[in-house]
Amino acid sequence: MSHDTQLTANFRLGEFASRGQLPPDVATLACIERVAKNLQVLRDELGKPITVISGWRTKAHNDAVGGAKHSRHMIGDAADIIVQGVSAAEVYRTIERLQAEGKMEAGGCHAYRGKYPFCHYDCRGWNARW
Repeated sequence: MSHDTQLTANFRLGEFASRGQLPPDVATLACIERVAKNLQVLRDELGKPITVISGWRTKAHNDAVGGAKHSRHMIGDAADIIVQGVSAAEVYRTIERLQAEGKMEAGGCHAYRGKYPFCHYDCRGWNARW
């Protein structure tokens, strides 16, 4: 696998790499592929490119950015995203709708506000909101 490995029509493995480092094992790669497939559904729905600002993280990377102690990013099934021209709140609402329709997997979702708003999505298997 390389950074250029295509996971879906619009997502490459390198977009989910932890500071340029590729996933260490098959299990982490499978989680990353799962997130990418779900984000592809979201991209197709919105009709706009999605930028992954944080995907899989090593423990050191997670610690450096102040991530949660048991962050879903460290197992590879989470991504923080922005969509050009779409607010984080609208991305959040779209994910919730797609989950309710059974088009995206159940998981965590949160719209972060602030100077650089973004939306978190993960495939934990049950809907978590915070």
